[in-house]
Amino acid sequence: MSWSDRTDSELLRAVRETGFLLVLFSSSCKDDVDNHQQFAPRFEFGCDMRSYVLGKGSEFRGMKLLPPGLRFFHYSCGKAGMKQAFFTHIVAGDVAIRCWDRVEEDFVGNFSQDTAGRSVAAVRSGEMDKALGAYNIEDYPTWLGLANHIDESVLESCGLPVGGIITAAENGDENEGLYAPSFTPGFIVDIANELRAIKRKAKEGNGGRTLPKYLQNVSGSDLTRLATDHLFRLRIVLREEYGGKWSAMFGELQLCFLLLLYISSQAALEQWKRMFSLLCASVPQMISTDNESSTGEQLLRVLQCQLDQIPQDFFADAIASDNFMGNALRSMFDGEDDDDDEQDVALSHFRGFLIDRFGEDTIFCCASE
Repeated sequence: MSWSDRTDSELLRAVRETGFLLVLFSSSCKDDVDNHQQFAPRFEFGCDMRSYVLGKGSEFRGMKLLPPGLRFFHYSCGKAGMKQAFFTHIVAGDVAIRCWDRVEEDFVGNFSQDTAGRSVAAVRSGEMDKALGAYNIEDYPTWLGLANHIDESVLESCGLPVGGIITAAENGDENEGLYAPSFTPGFIVDIANELRAIKRKAKEGNGGRTLPKYLQNVSGSDLTRLATDHLFRLRIVLREEYGGKWSAMFGELQLCFLLLLYISSQAALEQWKRMFSLLCASVPQMISTDNESSTGEQLLRVLQCQLDQIPQDFFADAIASDNFMGNALRSMFDGEDDDDDEQDVALSHFRGFLIDRFGEDTIFCCASE
């Protein structure tokens, strides 16, 4: 049900149970800029799944009816239109404030407490209602599937404080409140080659990726098992990097996908590829293991929510059909055991989704017979 379909009493209750994001404008701009020219032409601003392009003369001042909890805001900034983002914790009935600097074209401005107080009062009284965009509540169930494992601890482990501006650039500037994510180093696709490359670069003094803790003193026999037993390696990464918490690992996977999808972060793409490959390869073993079968099914739900956001013709391209995603997805079904009914049910449902979404020929055309 959309907000427009709700009765007045339902809307009043929703307002009490939801929050607001108010955008103030920095007074640092020396020129007297018209209030209708606060944002650059075709400024893009989004919350969670939806983005909106604000036309010239837009009176946009924020958002209303925001579900409580962490909300993900993403926007274009600067002359080049670079995408950036931030998470804000929304409290029911409260008004969160961000300040837009018209000169810097970013959320880095300052505001006075008097201005904030008057503006918050205008929000609460309904005076500013027409300038606030309503959260698209129809998207909320889908959004939960994309971000239900992301919490403040996941953000903190990736070097992203709540409220900090997340950049797609390689490096941030914490003095300016700009943060580049730092992801868990334990996910390696080709473990033997990666290990040799890291050691070679270290000898040459070229730096590069840090060697994960679990590989620093690994023996030859353990290396062989790490390279061939995907779930064995995944469990070690889980223990060493996430304190044994699957939700923390799934949260990082979801965070990578969002930063890839909404701000085109190259670092997020590379980490998501590494995590996606190892997780897909581990799913069959997880589902066939009694104490991890429910975790495997939970992982399949996370992956399905993400793949549902990918264009349906993604794998139709000859190059894309043989990319890391296609290979990783096919790896789930290479070793299916026909005698394992539980495995068949869990993976068959996911396989059916892949076929319905992308087509059997495009996904499984290269699958092992």
